[in-house]
Amino acid sequence: MNYRQSTTPLEGLGTTLHAPQNSKTGAVSPILFLRRIWFHQKTFGISARMGKVFSDGGDDGEYTLANFLRTYTKHIYGSPSGFTPPLAHGKDLNTAVSGAIAQTLSSQIERLRWQFSLGGRYRRYKNEWKLATVFIGANNLCAACGSGAMTLEIADPEEYGRALKSALQGLRDSVGPTFVNLVGIFDVTLVYDLSRGYPYCEMLFDQVPIPICGCATGNEADRQRAGNLARKYNEIMERIAKEINEESKDQGTFGVAFQPGLTEFKDGSSAYGQGYLSGLDCFHPNKCANQIMAISLWNNMFSTPENKNRPMKPDDLEIYCPGPSDYLQ
Repeated sequence: MNYRQSTTPLEGLGTTLHAPQNSKTGAVSPILFLRRIWFHQKTFGISARMGKVFSDGGDDGEYTLANFLRTYTKHIYGSPSGFTPPLAHGKDLNTAVSGAIAQTLSSQIERLRWQFSLGGRYRRYKNEWKLATVFIGANNLCAACGSGAMTLEIADPEEYGRALKSALQGLRDSVGPTFVNLVGIFDVTLVYDLSRGYPYCEMLFDQVPIPICGCATGNEADRQRAGNLARKYNEIMERIAKEINEESKDQGTFGVAFQPGLTEFKDGSSAYGQGYLSGLDCFHPNKCANQIMAISLWNNMFSTPENKNRPMKPDDLEIYCPGPSDYLQ
């Protein structure tokens, strides 16, 4: 879905995901608009480094969508900076929650809804165009290697799809005109291969009794199951984006674009390595990965559908500079 709805090609941008070093997030991310841009996202770890999140972080000098946008406008609101406690429910318009799954997205959207309601801080902007980014699924995926009926239900692709679609419908009905980036997930089990040859990382993955992600630290069958599930989730996201767009086409104030750029983190043993992961847990993206993810998603938002899946090579990845004829798609 292509959007040229204003006198400026940059109507809105936004994203959400992991913060560098020690962070984990799931959820609906940045919400932005034209000259006024909002973000929301949450990260988790020893500390939540929200100002460094590739999607919406506002710390000076960081590679984030928010900072890229500052090339085009100074009026960016809601972009978090600095730190928050690990279990906080966000900052500014960042409402993502540590450990979130698709089935809990509705609570995040409810907090966003309040922000744009009559009593909310951003109420006067509800009728202006925004852009939201939804990135969710890693925690659902990791549940596939747990035990018990509940964990299997969390990971079930159809349950994931139902919850995600319901959340997007709720977002459509809550915050006014919005363009949504629905970000595809990558296979988190690749980090297991990257841990080989690093004694500290091998110890974390092979000997620590409480794994970060059971699918990444389990056996080969578990990792294969998770890889297949990641591909299924991405197929579901692409399908849901089309369904929501069909549902919403008559109102003309809501659209979803599936952004698959991050799914191109495929061959960690060659193009990427342990140098792109946290030195603390050998699992979450660090600052180098954060920069690549920011550039990848930014470029994805201005790419034609046939170019969105281009492999990312960290040694020659360039930031695209949108011109007057560019638009979000």
